[in-house]
Amino acid sequence: MRRISKAFLEQERDEAGLVISRSFLYPDKFTEQQIRLMTFYFARLEQILSYIDEKTDSIPPLI
Repeated sequence: MRRISKAFLEQERDEAGLVISRSFLYPDKFTEQQIRLMTFYFARLEQILSYIDEKTDSIPPLI
């Protein structure tokens, strides 16, 4: 279950990064607030993933 969750978070992070990149290519399609929100979302996913990587050894298995 943890692997699925981590893979999902990594996919979300990658997609958020892609949206941020596209917002720089097409600045007229995204508002500044949308770009800020996606940047915050990307940074938050990065924090969660780094926390998971730090705590992986100390988290007991679910089964």
